[in-house]
Amino acid sequence: MILPLLMLLGCGNKSADSATEVEYLNAYITLRSLNDRPQIEIETRSGFDNQTIATEEDGTVTLPVEPNSPFIITAQENDSLQHRYVGNTTERDFALDALFLDRGTWTSLLGNVELSEEVGRGHLWVSVVNANFLPIAGASVSLEGNPSEPPFVLLETNFPWSTNTIDETGKATVFFPNISPQDVTVQVTPPNGETCRLFVDDANSNQATATIYANTATILWFICQ
Repeated sequence: MILPLLMLLGCGNKSADSATEVEYLNAYITLRSLNDRPQIEIETRSGFDNQTIATEEDGTVTLPVEPNSPFIITAQENDSLQHRYVGNTTERDFALDALFLDRGTWTSLLGNVELSEEVGRGHLWVSVVNANFLPIAGASVSLEGNPSEPPFVLLETNFPWSTNTIDETGKATVFFPNISPQDVTVQVTPPNGETCRLFVDDANSNQATATIYANTATILWFICQ
């Protein structure tokens, strides 16, 4: 799977109407498939202004987000899962490569670990990477109360393997399928005592709260150093 790629790109921007002036940042998002192919004409939306913008031929889209705040960016195509990318901003623009899976790919991954998608439930995808955006081998991710079906990771060949620990030669994400809609506490345990914070920045270390919605993949990243 493509790793999340972060670049901090300078200061925010300002837009104004007749009465107010609103400061915002630009999030440069690139959606890619499991095999690193750009995902085009995917409808995306930022929680900042709720305008829908489609990704271009290279899979990219530019969306406004509020500085120093939680961000929510959603993406969906036809009957695919809704993808809900969440995190926290700083005072600078950022660029991010993010995974987008069509429903056929997602159900195939589930089938390979003898699971199926359950209607009315959601999913959580958690990536754990270092400052160079490489997977933290040996890092594990757990949910308080273990509310999901057995989690799995992807090995180097994108084959799913039932575990909550990132493989030495595998990809950076732990997938938690079929969670009832609720708030869940995510706990990251890196192998060497690093401090991991929710992308792009967060006051808490090695932990975050995520909201699960039905028929939606909630996607977040931890950066460890």
